[in-house]
Amino acid sequence: MSSFQDVATALQATLKALQMYTGAHPRSRSALENLASMLGDWLQEKPSLHIATSAQKVFVDGNPIEAQSLHLAALQRQFAERQISGVVIQKGVPPEELQALLEVLILKPARIEEQGGVAAVLALRNLKFVSLSQTQYKAVQGGQGEEEEVDAAPSRVISQPPDDPSVWKEALEAALAGGPPADLSPMGQVALTLGWGEALPDALSLEGFRSALRSLPSEAQLSIAAGLPSAPQSPAGLRLALAETMGSLPGLQGNALHALLQRLEWGSLSLETRIQRIVEGGLFWDLSLDQRLALLKDLLDSGRKELFTRFLDLLLEALTMEDTARREISAQSLAGVAHWMGLPSFPREEEGPLIHGLTAHFGWEPLPHIHRSTTEALAAICTGLLSKGELASPLSLIGDLEAFCTFSEEAQDWRLSGIQQIKDHLSSRELMNLAIQSPGFWDPQQLIQVAVPYFEHLGDPGVDHLIERLGEEPDRRRRALLMNTIRAMGSKALPALERSLRAPAWYLVRNTLNLLADLGDAGLAQAVSTCMKHSDRRVRQAAVRATWKLAGPAAGAPLQAMLPETDPETQMEVIFGLGQIQAVGAIPAIGTLAADSRAPLALRVKATETLGMMAHPTATPLLAALIQRKGRIFTSTEPREIRLAAARALKATRTPEALEILAQVMADERRGEDRDALRAVIEA
Repeated sequence: MSSFQDVATALQATLKALQMYTGAHPRSRSALENLASMLGDWLQEKPSLHIATSAQKVFVDGNPIEAQSLHLAALQRQFAERQISGVVIQKGVPPEELQALLEVLILKPARIEEQGGVAAVLALRNLKFVSLSQTQYKAVQGGQGEEEEVDAAPSRVISQPPDDPSVWKEALEAALAGGPPADLSPMGQVALTLGWGEALPDALSLEGFRSALRSLPSEAQLSIAAGLPSAPQSPAGLRLALAETMGSLPGLQGNALHALLQRLEWGSLSLETRIQRIVEGGLFWDLSLDQRLALLKDLLDSGRKELFTRFLDLLLEALTMEDTARREISAQSLAGVAHWMGLPSFPREEEGPLIHGLTAHFGWEPLPHIHRSTTEALAAICTGLLSKGELASPLSLIGDLEAFCTFSEEAQDWRLSGIQQIKDHLSSRELMNLAIQSPGFWDPQQLIQVAVPYFEHLGDPGVDHLIERLGEEPDRRRRALLMNTIRAMGSKALPALERSLRAPAWYLVRNTLNLLADLGDAGLAQAVSTCMKHSDRRVRQAAVRATWKLAGPAAGAPLQAMLPETDPETQMEVIFGLGQIQAVGAIPAIGTLAADSRAPLALRVKATETLGMMAHPTATPLLAALIQRKGRIFTSTEPREIRLAAARALKATRTPEALEILAQVMADERRGEDRDALRAVIEA
């Protein structure tokens, strides 16, 4: 089993992947699955894992982790900043719930406070395998831990003088805990607490800051330098202090540091100043990728659509250039821009040019490393389209890409691989949920035109997801629409439906049986019949219906064998099924049940009616016994409901023998209500 240090390392690696990419990105999915696998190993012999932090220590199931590592320190800091006492992770936790937990650790503490605290944030995610723990631990002598209930720690107040480097040294060491590179984003709160503002701090404060930086080893200084882009925007005084100080540190000279400092200074400029410098100096192509995307996002968020469109046109035009470097810059930038297409602020009129430009570039770009960025952009566009409820558009886009490869003389494997990556992206749980949330999916008028083609295109993953949602959907009307979608997919849905017969939820198995009864053939009868022994009565009844519908007359033997062993409600279904397939071999068993005075009356009536529906000579004596009075002086008889059912059954057979029995019954029947009721049935 992996050590908890390995788990902490995997957790921090997954956090970084989620920060750099979307949750649906292959790297994020791979990191999440690796973390889930490690936790699965950890929880093989225990029901849950309790992670808590206290006094800068990490506790696992009540035991302190004495080993020191950057990843454990980062975990302790992340919990402390978000006021998380502890977390309990249950056995069987899926990657999706781990992603939800990590997304909380990514949220800024201030944002968590705005949403009502970490408990409220987690509650919104409706997690089943992850929960908060209010138990904290403290280290005691001997290295053991003891549990105690404690109140949340009060906010930390810094009271050191402004030139005291210990405050900044502690903050810098915390920033280094998750690196390299260092994460400087939490340092903004320290600067605000010390009273730093938007201007460069005074000389006394700056000297304390510089002293703390100089006290770090050279490797740590390099990590701080590499993490400069993560410095917070506010207060700007911190970014200015970093720019002022880092260049004077020994060993941190040269072009790389100069570029980092320029980047830091650029982030401190206002949007208007940055626009002015770019427009007047023609600096758009000189920006780093992060700077260019930050500029475009600021333009989008501030409603500067005209300027945003102008720069977007530059990027799309560059995709057609022979200049390899310019094409690469453009493709990388557009991969970032494409992630915003689902935002309300993204100009609707720019969606078409963006899709057209990237689709055309996908078809002709000769260099795989540039092509990868275009593939990423197109996958992000599919996400944006689905978020807008456009289920047909992603399929149209993929069709265009496949057409390029079909008619291209250079349909390299990596180009086909790009199409498969986009298809895999559409088959991710996140995007399939997005498709199901689309208003068009739940519109019965659009079911055949939109929903069915979309999930048919996804193949087995699509059907599996629809069936999974069928098992989760509480609304009856929506369940019916999901079933209609699956039913419309025909035989393509059969493999997934057969797998879902083993689902733990009874209602999902029942719905699956109903679908298989409509879509399947005799080859599935054996798999379906196993559900006739299910613990839930409703499933058994659905299994009976599906068995005789799929197997036809061959279902007679298993249904007859089931008849005396099951509950009365299911016996009704069995009798009906035997009648539908005309299982004459079951007539004696049905007759026995019809004559059993201990059986429910409704069940006996159903059995009697079924004997008549079969219209077989062997049923006539059984029906005669049910309709006739017993005893020489007519002192005993079956209930009127049974006698009337037998009369209808005999009349339905229309054989001379049956008609003779009815005539004799009427001749022998004494005056009264039974005689009148029998005459009404016979003469009807």
